[in-house]
Amino acid sequence: MAAELYAAGVPLLAISERLRELRLHVEHIAARFLEFTTEHVFARHLDDPDHRTDAGAAEAASLGQRLRPLAQQKVVAELARAIGLFATREVRRQLGAGEQPKAPEKKRPVSLTAGTIQAARRLVGPERIAEFVAPAAERELRARHLDTLTAHHGPVNDLDEPPRNTQQLSTPRPISLWKTSLGCGSNLRRKISA
Repeated sequence: MAAELYAAGVPLLAISERLRELRLHVEHIAARFLEFTTEHVFARHLDDPDHRTDAGAAEAASLGQRLRPLAQQKVVAELARAIGLFATREVRRQLGAGEQPKAPEKKRPVSLTAGTIQAARRLVGPERIAEFVAPAAERELRARHLDTLTAHHGPVNDLDEPPRNTQQLSTPRPISLWKTSLGCGSNLRRKISA
């Protein structure tokens, strides 16, 4: 392992420090495993005078020999799992540096007037009202945002409309879904509301 790390460009001092750290962690794991097996497995051989025989010692040694490779397999499996987990986290962190995970949008119930529901039902049918309402509201919000952006630019009247009052744009307008669904143009809204 050390030769492979050195060939990959890792300094020898860093390799020896990490291997020393690894040895300490593995010794800690081994000590904990032996404490566990002593408490739960070997205790009956140590505490029971009938098991303090050569046959009892041979049985305990045989059990220890059978458990050792199983413990090794478990450590290797856990190491592989942990390396995969932390490597994946690190790659995600590196690729998404500075980006916060986007929280999923929550759906919330919205109260609509009976008139709005009836107008939407006439436009799209009763089974598609819910499918219609969200995009219609988003469309209205985008239209308001565009109105606000263009209001700060100055009076350009290429649309054959009278100039708008910027104070009027900052006043919240009630969302009228059926008007919005017919078009975003101001002329069409004015004709409908007239």
